[in-house]
Amino acid sequence: SVCFLGNPRMAVAVGDQLYFTSDQGLKVASADVAKTGVMTTVERSSVTGSAYGLAADPARHRVLVGVTPTGSAPPNGFAGARVVAVDTRTGKVTAQSEPTSVGKESIAVVGDQVWIGGYGDVDKPRIVHLDAKTLQVIGSSPVNDNLGPGTILWPGSGFLWLRSGCSQT
Repeated sequence: SVCFLGNPRMAVAVGDQLYFTSDQGLKVASADVAKTGVMTTVERSSVTGSAYGLAADPARHRVLVGVTPTGSAPPNGFAGARVVAVDTRTGKVTAQSEPTSVGKESIAVVGDQVWIGGYGDVDKPRIVHLDAKTLQVIGSSPVNDNLGPGTILWPGSGFLWLRSGCSQT
């Protein structure tokens, strides 16, 4: 069975559900092919605004989503995403960060660590380390000074893979 989901930005599968981000927030598509033969898309949480980054955090039964509230950017400024944890069993928000310094973010969960990277102002971190439980910012990384805009992160087994958006001159 195939289902067209529109225009998702990022997606992760958790069990029989596909979580995906869009300019309208976080959505989840549940496949119950045995009963209905179709996949439906429903609102799953109170995560609203423009959602981009997404990562599964199975050890804590949650997904992490990067959200930029609509209309949050100051005039001629940049509004970074906040990271929101959504329990995959209940759909409820269990934690959220303050706005970070990155947008168009990627989120990576590596063991007991959470990282977010992406685009941002030149004088702000493009890779941010979050406390896994509270999602509050606890630092950056020494490699931050070598990263260009558009940093992309992927989780490894005990380490973090990253790609710099472009080289700095």
